[in-house]
Amino acid sequence: MLWRFLNEPENLIRLETASELERPTLEALATRVNAAFGPAEIHEDRWKQMIGHMTRQVMESRGFQLDAQGIKVRYVELFSKASRYR
Repeated sequence: MLWRFLNEPENLIRLETASELERPTLEALATRVNAAFGPAEIHEDRWKQMIGHMTRQVMESRGFQLDAQGIKVRYVELFSKASRYR
């Protein structure tokens, strides 16, 4: 279900747009992740790590490369830090 969510066309556009704006990709999805999966389990560190790993796979499959890790997220709703791609 999470893999499908990350690969929805609207979410792919959000991830790519965040990258083009030189922002961490998950900054663009935090609100939608909360809405889609609820705050209970998703706030556990292992879930957030898995989301980060899966996002990296999605971005690299679309031709993006890891640019930086541990970038502070502006709107801390779910993630405080995330990776940026170029």
